[in-house]
Amino acid sequence: MSNLSINRTYPPFSKKQTAMGRKHPKRTSKKDIELIKKISKTSGFMNDYDKWKLGINYSSKSKNKIKIGGYKHIELGEKFYLVHFTKPTKVNSRNDYVKKNILFNEIDDIDWKEYFLETTEIYKDIEIKNKEIKKQNEIINKYNDNVREIITKINKLVKWDDYVLFEGIKYGIPNVFENIHREKECNGLLKESFYDDCNCSSCRNWYGCSSPTGTQHYKCNNCGYEGYSKSITYHKNYKGK
Repeated sequence: MSNLSINRTYPPFSKKQTAMGRKHPKRTSKKDIELIKKISKTSGFMNDYDKWKLGINYSSKSKNKIKIGGYKHIELGEKFYLVHFTKPTKVNSRNDYVKKNILFNEIDDIDWKEYFLETTEIYKDIEIKNKEIKKQNEIINKYNDNVREIITKINKLVKWDDYVLFEGIKYGIPNVFENIHREKECNGLLKESFYDDCNCSSCRNWYGCSSPTGTQHYKCNNCGYEGYSKSITYHKNYKGK
């Protein structure tokens, strides 16, 4: 049997589909509208609103003047507005909504029936796509479970020419497994040979990087095989640095 027909790496895992952007975006609810309408009918609301429009601090005993459009004016005005969430105007917008403030006395200028129908359609579309993603992930999970099982079988192989068949591909013992050189039944122990420091652009320019990564090379104590190495992320004190 030709060794070239046997793959010495493990079968790859499949990445799960994510629901990024598939959560329900923020939308204005009937409860939000009813709440501000109820507040607008409470005692003193209109009196506070009239003062606020004129730039008077209605919350202060002295009723001092404040700058219209300033920080304090905007802060005190929050109770007079409904926070309204709409769809972004740009198709490829990163946000899933646009936030607008609507004065309590302008709420009925919006076609809420159409808005709530739009909300229903948005949520319906998201649920359909989430179901598709869930179905895809179930298939991927099943595939990955099979891959884990195959990897376990590969690691239990004894002879160099043994293999496990998975999706039409022969998978055999890796060249190195658990620091043992498995190639052609060598079974020699791999020991540390030499170490390469981090060679990233920051380190080459003497700046030093926050997480330097070096390479530890190994050599088989039986046949002298030197084709195995590990990347190691270390602190400055690693390997005496």
